[in-house]
Amino acid sequence: VLVDRDVVEYSTAQVLDMDVSVNIDELKRLHRIEDYISDITFTGAHRGVAKCPFHGEDSHPSMWIDTEKQLCGCFPCSPMPNDVVNLVARLKNLSNNAGIYHLVNTNLFPLDRLASN
Repeated sequence: VLVDRDVVEYSTAQVLDMDVSVNIDELKRLHRIEDYISDITFTGAHRGVAKCPFHGEDSHPSMWIDTEKQLCGCFPCSPMPNDVVNLVARLKNLSNNAGIYHLVNTNLFPLDRLASN
């Protein structure tokens, strides 16, 4: 059982009621973390900062983003880094499994491309 803020470190997942195992690595490749964070100011080739979407009054960028590792976090509110599954789940107020389901359903690619072999 995953804790919502844990970084997803598995390669396949059985998603809710679906009769398919989803290749998480492929899902993460199709959904880039930077697509879910607005107004990133890049401070290096793959690193940037942005205002945290979880702070209503974040006047200075407190969220860090690493587009190479596909992780992000907020200095004050995220003791653990988030990958795209964790971030989307948190943005939508979902569990990680429901976040995976959401990403699969918002994917423009056929589900069989995400199925584990």
